[in-house]
Amino acid sequence: MASPRRHTDDWVLQPFSNKPLKSQPHVLSPCLWTLLLFLLMGQGASEKDSASTVVKGILGDSVILSLNISVDAEVEHITWSGPKDAIAVAFPSGKILLLDKSYQGRIDIPENNSLSINKLTLKDAGSYKARINQKGSEDINERFILYIYGEFQRAH
Repeated sequence: MASPRRHTDDWVLQPFSNKPLKSQPHVLSPCLWTLLLFLLMGQGASEKDSASTVVKGILGDSVILSLNISVDAEVEHITWSGPKDAIAVAFPSGKILLLDKSYQGRIDIPENNSLSINKLTLKDAGSYKARINQKGSEDINERFILYIYGEFQRAH
């Protein structure tokens, strides 16, 4: 009969030991990293979303946030959201429901459903999202990041 395995004091857990424990390989480490990776990927991996498109505008000028929609897509409506809240809802009939008064007289949504913003201000800079609702299909989100460039005066 084989004798029981003996372990040195380094492997025994002692509540008041002054000896540091020997490090053991972390078997779960790769599994935990994989789980963390999937958690960080989050919701974006499960939706039909596109990566953000960077758009650059000049203070006072106009900019167009162009959508990439299939020609044969049956769009019910598109909700455009800006840096703070929803801006407008566009319908295939051409009707636009303005939701943010700060864009009054400054936006246009032509037949291709892109968002045109005129008279750009510094407050227009930020993230934009178009939520495209299609008949009999999943919603699609297209995201944009708008940067505003221009000459700024310093306050004295």
